[in-house]
Amino acid sequence: MSSFDDLLAQVGSAAARVAASLSRLSGVGVRVTAVRPHDDGDLRAQGASLLGMPSERDYLEAAVDFSIRGEDVRVFVNAQQGFVGLAGQLAHAVVDSGQEIMGSTPFPPCPGHAHPMTVGATSAGSVFWCCPGAPDTATAVLVESGRAGHRRSSEWPSDTAGS
Repeated sequence: MSSFDDLLAQVGSAAARVAASLSRLSGVGVRVTAVRPHDDGDLRAQGASLLGMPSERDYLEAAVDFSIRGEDVRVFVNAQQGFVGLAGQLAHAVVDSGQEIMGSTPFPPCPGHAHPMTVGATSAGSVFWCCPGAPDTATAVLVESGRAGHRRSSEWPSDTAGS
């Protein structure tokens, strides 16, 4: 991936995969509404300078907007980490935000249990949903090793395309 447009396309595809998976597992409407570069201007540099930390960011950040049960959620990701890493990071972030929206209803529900599933990963590069009590056992696969891919936003399914 060389251009930021290509990186954003990869972020969008990973986000669409997470949204579709969460919708299917939870029965709750989850969709991607926007994917764009995130530029916080000088705020990060100013804060880092005040704390005596390096102010240079060595990665490109993207903002991803989701709608979960009609409520807006924004998450930020390192756009350069690759499809599998993006899917895992987005899944963690969206589940955390979604659980706040869903209250006491597990999101996504763990089959046969009263708690939500969590995100697991294998050393071979697969990302999956699992029971927190059995973190090495995939309940539903999010991204299989060797099957990761991405599409431009114009190629996303119509129910997940952002504006």
